[in-house]
Amino acid sequence: MYAELLRRLPIENIPYAESVPLAELTTFRIGGPAPVVIYPRNIEELTRSASLCSRIAQDFYIIGRGSNILAADTGLSCPVICTRQKFSEISINDQGILRASAGASTDDCAKIAAQNGWAGINFMSGIPGTIGGAVIGNAGAFGAQIGDVVIEVETLSPQGEIIAFKPEQLKFSYRHSFFKENVRIILGVTLKLSPSSVRQLEAQRQEYLALRSQKHVDYHKVPCAGSFFKNLITPSGERQPAGALLEQAGCKTLHCGGAAVFDGHANIIINTGHATAEDVVFLADEMRARVQAMFGVPLEPEVQMVGFSPL
Repeated sequence: MYAELLRRLPIENIPYAESVPLAELTTFRIGGPAPVVIYPRNIEELTRSASLCSRIAQDFYIIGRGSNILAADTGLSCPVICTRQKFSEISINDQGILRASAGASTDDCAKIAAQNGWAGINFMSGIPGTIGGAVIGNAGAFGAQIGDVVIEVETLSPQGEIIAFKPEQLKFSYRHSFFKENVRIILGVTLKLSPSSVRQLEAQRQEYLALRSQKHVDYHKVPCAGSFFKNLITPSGERQPAGALLEQAGCKTLHCGGAAVFDGHANIIINTGHATAEDVVFLADEMRARVQAMFGVPLEPEVQMVGFSPL
């Protein structure tokens, strides 16, 4: 089937590469090869790429900046469409309507909103990844989440049909959205923000960036995928940080092969240089087991497990 796909891509003049390690496409720097990685340069090429993959390979996987992914050591058996190099436009009008292409940086969106005096996504300051990925996982921090301000998500179906979704269709909940169970390519996101003081927003942004710098890993220097486990939701609806439980369970000193728990935050697993996905899975299993034994509660991965069954 890939022979036909490889024959068609040059005819369609769409850039691609063969046997690309997923380690090159994820912030964890872990993962085996994808048979074909396609790099569309615009919406038209993205639409044609999705149509070709659906028709010829029957399946494909979308990767943006790869910031919340653990890819299997065996890689993927389907083509990958990578949108990290394009689709990054951001605009905001005088009514607080921010529109961003799916590949736009979450931090860039937060920065532009703050500079123009619009509140609602300042919590995304310093968060790596794309706005499309943020919507899929309903990303959040500091008591806010992106689902609170989404008013429309433009998508592309596997068959090439453009469909716009409204908030009531997206089933937002903690770290979850409609897109977790339904295959769609997010093309763009529209947010409705609230007016605020530029000075206050900039001060808050700097505070968030400082806090993130203290507690989190610099993704450009240390490979990781951010918080590995979801926070817990108590019966009263409050969130209980998974990191606090993991620290109390003595997880900060744990390591397995090239994977280790970050000494600054017990809910972050880092790749110390040569970690495999197997190393990370074994380490995560030990972390979950310790929390289960001490507190009697299960932890669920927040990181997407790509190419193998979830933990």
